Amino acid sequence: MGFWGGLAGRRAGLTGWAFVGTTLYGVAIGGVILALHTLLQPGVRVLPW
Repeated sequence: MGFWGGLAGRRAGLTGWAFVGTTLYGVAIGGVILALHTLLQPGVRVLPW
């Protein structure tokens, strides 16, 4: 996701810290998606409750 965030930022004409921000935002969104995927696996009990 970080790659696609960076690609979108570059195509939007962003440079410098704005470009870094879009790339890091893409990494953060990827981390959230990965965490949700890990916690919400169908048929697998991950959480103790």
